[in-house]
Amino acid sequence: MYFPSFHTRTYSITDGTHTGRFVPSAGGVKTLPFTSIVFLAGMASNAMAGNIKYDQPPKALVYIQSVQSPNGAHNQPGYPVDYVRGSKLSTYVFEGKRDQLYTFQADRDVWWHIIPQTGGAVTLEGNKNGNGVRLVIWDYDPNAANQKFLVQHQGGGRFKIFSSYGRAVTVANRTSENDSAVQTWDDHSGQWMEWYLVDYLKKERYMPETAQAATPDNTRAKSGILSDALSGSIIEKRYFENITFALFEGDNGKKNFQNWMNGLPRNDQMKAYSDLLDAALRNNDDTAKRSIFNALSEVSPKAGAGFADTLTTNMIKKQYNDAAARQKDSGVRSNLQKIAGKLK
Repeated sequence: MYFPSFHTRTYSITDGTHTGRFVPSAGGVKTLPFTSIVFLAGMASNAMAGNIKYDQPPKALVYIQSVQSPNGAHNQPGYPVDYVRGSKLSTYVFEGKRDQLYTFQADRDVWWHIIPQTGGAVTLEGNKNGNGVRLVIWDYDPNAANQKFLVQHQGGGRFKIFSSYGRAVTVANRTSENDSAVQTWDDHSGQWMEWYLVDYLKKERYMPETAQAATPDNTRAKSGILSDALSGSIIEKRYFENITFALFEGDNGKKNFQNWMNGLPRNDQMKAYSDLLDAALRNNDDTAKRSIFNALSEVSPKAGAGFADTLTTNMIKKQYNDAAARQKDSGVRSNLQKIAGKLK
């Protein structure tokens, strides 16, 4: 993949604990330990000059609401159940459909992928770096620079979202009208450059200070609450992030989890595979991870019906294989490999 060259300057970002160095260069990415990460070409944007604080995005399923247009959220055209490559994002009145719901998937300490419920990933169109570059949906690629973002809290639940090239995500023409383009632009002050990350289940704006100060939410991890975590077709990720081995084994004594997964429609099942991987890997209890992934290895994934389905399955299979390769716990690694082997 080719990245255009820029004047070589170094910038840094910090979350108060970590600092990473951006060294723009031609030819792509060089990976070093985080204390001296050499990132992507294009980071010479004024948006990244000096120290810039970044924040952890929410773990929850969210819609990304414009501060400029409180009724407008990131939206894909039509009402797709599965993503369409190249679909251009715009702001549109929130309707609670799959095409307006997203999760943030960790890449490194700084970068995050924005993953729609329809699949794929939010992407800078054409891998371009510039003002007016549209945000589109494209196949998820963990190595794609144009799919990596960070968030910066502005206060009051308002966030700026920066691409890895240093430009901010904004509403075109500073408008509050329906169906307005979502694009990147040089960073400056204005509500058209700010976003609320609204928890879909709680219907609340995400506040990072509150989230970081709070005790981990174990209210979903009590015996008998697995059924709540699996209500509808979208999993409650907090359950799998916080549950202990003993509680999960007790909750799942009758294999309710496996039965729920087996009963999902194909598209919802694939989404659940992806969400469960992200959630369970955040759990600090390795025995709980082994138990969750062992249960998931007993699920029968539904076969796809075309090229798009095959692409989605292969993407998720790769996520499981990549996670297995990073795992130090042999039991977790073995179960992840079993799951990947069944995804065909």
